[in-house]
Amino acid sequence: MVQSENSSAASGSTPNPSILLALRLASHHDSDTERGMLARLQVDAVKRVQEGLPFSSGTVALYCLAMQASCADPSLTPAPGLKGGKKAMDLRKLLEKTEGRD
Repeated sequence: MVQSENSSAASGSTPNPSILLALRLASHHDSDTERGMLARLQVDAVKRVQEGLPFSSGTVALYCLAMQASCADPSLTPAPGLKGGKKAMDLRKLLEKTEGRD
């Protein structure tokens, strides 16, 4: 599973939050891999929002869950370069906005 995610990271494909959740539930942890996957999820979430890419409520919820499992607050997702000079994006608010649209 980790090798698969590392391969997708190297190829630049979309990260899979389910893999990060599975790693967090495992009894043995690879902190470096988990931190890297968390960072990729955060960057991908910001990119999806900024570029208007598809981001369903189910996907947003899965990203939030994976972030919370990694002790990262989804309401403080690092997002340098946001409009208005904000430095973080609130994925929880985004989830509230997208819930009725799917």
